[in-house]
Amino acid sequence: VINQPRWLKQFWLKLEPSWLICDGLLFYCQHFARMAAVDKFYEVVVNGWTVGGILHPVGVHKGAVQYRYKAPKSDAWLPGSAELPTKLADAIVNAKVKVKGILRARLDKADGKAPKGHKKKAAKIVTKAASKKNGLVKKPVGK
Repeated sequence: VINQPRWLKQFWLKLEPSWLICDGLLFYCQHFARMAAVDKFYEVVVNGWTVGGILHPVGVHKGAVQYRYKAPKSDAWLPGSAELPTKLADAIVNAKVKVKGILRARLDKADGKAPKGHKKKAAKIVTKAASKKNGLVKKPVGK
């Protein structure tokens, strides 16, 4: 038996059975299962450059996509902050939008939610009596 500090013993006693112990690290079963269900990587090729995205499926940054780039004829990934050719800027931005959309759709599918679409809300119309003789006047409410 290894001598453990007192605080560590108290910590182990307070653990619920729903915690999973793996190589000394603690993973909550729900998060672990959810992470395994989502494919976190997606890549798109743009004029020889590869735009890769890594999805953060859980935690504070859930839904965030981390980007990386691979130059043509290279095996090394460059960080998302790397300088890229200016002539490819528009194509790379479009590829990033595509990567983010696909990865977030995967996350929504794994969470059991419908993918988020851009829905425009109808403008609310407020009726107000201008006078008793003229009846009702409809005016749109500004934002």
